[in-house]
This record gives sequence, C-alpha cells and structure tokens, in this order.
Amino acid sequence: MAAQAGDEKDPQGTVQTPLPDGLGVPPAPVLTPEQALRSFVVADGLRVELVAAEPLVEDPVQIAFDERGRL
Repeated sequence: MAAQAGDEKDPQGTVQTPLPDGLGVPPAPVLTPEQALRSFVVADGLRVELVAAEPLVEDPVQIAFDERGRL
C-alpha cells in the first residue's frame, strides 16, 4: 500500500489515507548487477539469474514463465 501513498483517489473513487508518521520507503541504493545478485537471500535449491541489466534495458520488456517457473 505504501506505493499508493501519493494517489488522491483509486479507480473506485475511494480517498486514500496518508501513511502514518515514520512509515516511509527509504531510498534504494543504486547497485551494479553483481552487487544486486549478491544481495538476494534465497532458499536452498533456488537460484537468481540476471536476465536484463542497464544499459541494455531502455524500454519495458515482456517476459513469460512456464509451468515450472522458468523464465
């Protein structure tokens, strides 16, 4: 819900309440792909793989996952 804190109304016209004091999203550091990959904590048996990074990512890309969760 924090991502919606700046919206005045949602599509149904409901006025959103402001976030409580002290509840905010701190700025995220800019990481290289290598730094970002090292920052993930994943369960045993899972892995994180880089599929796109700057400067190759300039426009939104489309992805799909199969029934086994593969990209």
